[in-house]
Amino acid sequence: MKTISKVLALAGLLAVFATSAFAQPALYVAGTHYEELPSPVRTSDPNKIEVTEVFWYGCPHCYAFEPLIENWKENLPSDVNFVLSPGMWNQLMQVHAQTYYTAESLDVLDTTHDAVFSAFHQEQNYLQSKEEVQKLFAEVAGVSEEDFDRAWNSFSVTSSVSRA
Repeated sequence: MKTISKVLALAGLLAVFATSAFAQPALYVAGTHYEELPSPVRTSDPNKIEVTEVFWYGCPHCYAFEPLIENWKENLPSDVNFVLSPGMWNQLMQVHAQTYYTAESLDVLDTTHDAVFSAFHQEQNYLQSKEEVQKLFAEVAGVSEEDFDRAWNSFSVTSSVSRA
């Protein structure tokens, strides 16, 4: 009887251990790993998961993180949409947000995005004015002064900066 009791106790412990050892916890838990918003935020595609990176060209962490983001973006699942959003809380950040949206409107973001990060962090060119940004766009993307001015001052770029 003692042997049967010991075997049953051992079997019970193994069952409990196996259940807890192999149970898959939730990967992300609301309230612990993220907060659910009371009302949904509008996204660019409501049928996809949207990941938004808030960045600033002058941020050393954003600069260091950029190569990792680029590698990650190459393998995004088809149901994920990656969006960049410039952060702003001072005048220089506003110039950089306008830089981002100008590049986007001119369809030269692929050429200028890394160049703006590099200008700031490697060359100490902080791109503090429209003129400095225009010069960089001309050098790295061949954007004419007229095209740059038209985009920089456009309703679409100004609206995007205000929204950001």
